[in-house]
Amino acid sequence: MRPLAWYFANDPAATKCGDQFLLGRDMLLAPVLGKDATARTVYLPRGLWFDFWSGAAIEGGQHIAQEVDLTTCPLYLRGGAIVPMAPPRQYIDPNLPDHEITLQLWLGGRSSLRWYEDDGQSLGHQSGRYSARVIESADLEDFGFLRFGKTTGKRRSHVQVWRVILHGMADEFAFSANDIPFEADLDSETGICTFALENCPDEFTIRWDSRS
Repeated sequence: MRPLAWYFANDPAATKCGDQFLLGRDMLLAPVLGKDATARTVYLPRGLWFDFWSGAAIEGGQHIAQEVDLTTCPLYLRGGAIVPMAPPRQYIDPNLPDHEITLQLWLGGRSSLRWYEDDGQSLGHQSGRYSARVIESADLEDFGFLRFGKTTGKRRSHVQVWRVILHGMADEFAFSANDIPFEADLDSETGICTFALENCPDEFTIRWDSRS
């Protein structure tokens, strides 16, 4: 949990926000603190943000009025954010790893994350028994990419499939993996594009180019 001032120190409105916070750099939460509240004001710093629940894209640098209820907390993702997700569990067991990881990517910027795995129990990571790679993304005017860096470490990744969900895909794009074309599913109403690919330890790049 981080205050907005960590990343928006030059934004006076952001530094004054005492009832909002960031999870990491890319997720902004605005908890509802008023009893029986049906709306609250949220400040979004400069840049492009996405409402997690509705998918709406919103230009930052402004206060917005957000309707609220008891089932959701106002949550916004920075354009360019990559958020890995796994199926929900009610327990932790390192012997039952997740073989499919969903990468949710909100378009409109650049981002990177370091994907890391170890056995979750021993100190083997100190002698290199881990698996790590850098995942980068960029969304430019007429093309974008999602690049998986070469895996490092002595441990084999448990991830077998990457499921990718792109948010904010407004137009038709041609997709390729290491220059080999493939088809992705686009919902034109929501702007959500999905595809899945097998994991491999080598570097590989997913690219989308405008068809227009």
